Amino acid sequence: MIFSVSDVSKVLHINNLASANTANLTSVEIDSRKIEPGALFIALKGEHFDGREFLEDAFKQGAKAAIINNSDDGFDLLHKKELAIEYGCALFVIDDSLRALHLLAKWYIHQFSKLIKVAVTGSSGKTTVKNLLYSICSQAYHTHATAGNFNSETGLPLSIFKIDGSHEITILEMGMNHRGEIRDLAEIVRPDYAIITNIGSAHIGYLESVEEIAKEKKAIFSQFTGEQVAFIPQHDAFAAFLAQEVNGRVIFYAPETIKRLNDVTSLGLDGWRFRLQQEDIHFHLAGYHNYENACLAIYVAKELGIKSPHIKRGLEAIRASDHRGEVLKGSITLLKDCYNANPQSMRAALEMLKPLKYARKVIFLAAMKELGNESIPLHKALAEPIIDAGVHAAFLLGKEMLYLEQELKIRGFSGMIFSDNQIDTLKAHLKLYLRSGDLLLIKGSRSYQLEQLEPFLIEHQFLYTDPFTKDS
Repeated sequence: MIFSVSDVSKVLHINNLASANTANLTSVEIDSRKIEPGALFIALKGEHFDGREFLEDAFKQGAKAAIINNSDDGFDLLHKKELAIEYGCALFVIDDSLRALHLLAKWYIHQFSKLIKVAVTGSSGKTTVKNLLYSICSQAYHTHATAGNFNSETGLPLSIFKIDGSHEITILEMGMNHRGEIRDLAEIVRPDYAIITNIGSAHIGYLESVEEIAKEKKAIFSQFTGEQVAFIPQHDAFAAFLAQEVNGRVIFYAPETIKRLNDVTSLGLDGWRFRLQQEDIHFHLAGYHNYENACLAIYVAKELGIKSPHIKRGLEAIRASDHRGEVLKGSITLLKDCYNANPQSMRAALEMLKPLKYARKVIFLAAMKELGNESIPLHKALAEPIIDAGVHAAFLLGKEMLYLEQELKIRGFSGMIFSDNQIDTLKAHLKLYLRSGDLLLIKGSRSYQLEQLEPFLIEHQFLYTDPFTKDS
């Protein structure tokens, strides 16, 4: 990535207040600790931090320019200007540095006129779908995608600055935790292809109802001008609403509507086998929800003109990672799906257990966050898939899980229940309960850091330490 200090001035319509710096800028960063020489530092201001306090750190690290907020909170602008002059750096002062980040990202991505822009949002599955599309598209095109889950109002713009002139397609994930965020991100990207994976209760604590979530997610289509393509899940309860007034072509997708997709077989925790045209494909991600994600990726890939052999290679290259459905082996089998949890992904993980044949099925679940007034009923609703899955023991972490414990008892759950607010207490019970041949699912919200259970299980010889024993 290369643009100049003068480009920043033109895009933001403001003047450089410090050194007459004409340097090329080679990266954009909002964290002064990650600054590399030649960077543009954008100092964001939040409720508990002020990036302006780290301006000198950024200059010392090699930043060549900075954008900071102007405000009337006692901020010493003169001192900041003197710092910029001392280090020979450009300085731009603006009312809203987050808006500056968005404007620059919008300008930057549209410098690549031939770039195909694919955007993905949804209540669950969006990171998996993004990864699948990146893997498939990379077989045929030079492809860029958002790194990790850099899908927020800051993460997505930062990802955009990683695009260069060699890229032919970009796959951009859009997350949301407040009103207007998807619309803002869509305005930056102006996607050619926009995908909604599903509408569910994730982040309902911020938006009060699933209907409001659907309205916000639908904003991914807000920048359509007639030529773009919307992918909408055919069986979603909000499918018809999502398709209303979309100024572009709408494709309703579902696994059963993919042409020449045959011989679909579940392999349990080893994933799926199916035939696409003449290609026999082994897709390694377990669970019907992941099969649906694969089918969505196939749909989009075909719309992009990607051939079946490339689709096969892309799908088969994907393995579970980053605590998202990893399978680890030892005297027990661990299904580590603890990157995060919402009602849809939690239910999907539990439903995945139902057809599996193990001596005992054990679950270690942590509470789901950001559910607001719906938290109690949504936690209680997990009782049904737990019972249906034939779970033998449930380890429940977090105060919200008390409602699930009560519901399990009301419904006559025959397994054992261990419930506590402290993970160490539950780990002690788990150590005594587990035995050879068990299947253990761990899943919960990111804040509980359930990945710490893996070294605990290795320490107590329930798992192997050899990484080659992982089913990945």
